[in-house]
Amino acid sequence: MKSVVEIYEETGDFEQAVRESGLPALEAHMELMESGLVNLKDPIVYRNREAYLGAKAEEMFQEMIPEAVDANRVIQRNNPTFDFMFGELKIDIKFSSMRFYSEKNYRGKVSPHYAISSRQKADLYIAFCESRKGYELINPYVLVIPAAFMFEGKKGYSKSFIKGGTFFNNFVIYKKDLRKVLERYDWILGYEKRLQRESVSK
Repeated sequence: MKSVVEIYEETGDFEQAVRESGLPALEAHMELMESGLVNLKDPIVYRNREAYLGAKAEEMFQEMIPEAVDANRVIQRNNPTFDFMFGELKIDIKFSSMRFYSEKNYRGKVSPHYAISSRQKADLYIAFCESRKGYELINPYVLVIPAAFMFEGKKGYSKSFIKGGTFFNNFVIYKKDLRKVLERYDWILGYEKRLQRESVSK
């Protein structure tokens, strides 16, 4: 039988780790703390695989942009509005698995879709999208989506889009270009704020 640590590492689901290991929740929590996977005051929020992968996407972003400030650690734990600061930019990290709906495209095939939601408090949304069904965060697509493009009619501030569709193609980038895109948006945002301060001071 796998240990609670092994199960939690694989699933990110505390409840599943407790259930499959057969340990009481308190004992499981202490073992996970001893392993370094959780801290004493960390809320257990990984209730499903999607939430776990969302947290892993944040870790991936931090590895790609190590100087980005983790808002959950520096500003407020479980910050409800955005995940990272990069200069002037507030950035929210999203993960979407590949989904298949019943509608068919003009070729009679079912197109893979992605869906992300927004709290509309960030400036940019970085979406890590599954490249193939079941691949999760293995070589995901990376999309940089400005907040202005997140609104979707009756759905409010959320977005669903087709792999290879217009929206997807407009915002997908090469991973190596992520820093360059962030730096440019940060410069633009900083320039706008400088202009605002100058107009107020006149």
